[in-house]
Amino acid sequence: MNTGYKISSNILCEHLQPHMDNIFGKCQCWFRNGNSTIDQIQSMRQILEKNSEYGISRLHLFVDLKAACDTIRGNKLLEALKEFKIPQN
Repeated sequence: MNTGYKISSNILCEHLQPHMDNIFGKCQCWFRNGNSTIDQIQSMRQILEKNSEYGISRLHLFVDLKAACDTIRGNKLLEALKEFKIPQN
């Protein structure tokens, strides 16, 4: 990433941080202080082990967030921020 993009994304992340708990549930770890994706991986392993143990079928969905974030349109991002009642400043 170029420097300008890194700076602006860090500023945006800092401004959104106070609103994260209202937007995302406690099970979401991304962009949250004190949470790690390692915890999520461990939880997923345990779920998969129990599903296999009890013969439960399952589906997996993995999203490439880097590719998804590269295609976000600015006007759609602003609409989403308004929908979640994030202040414009």
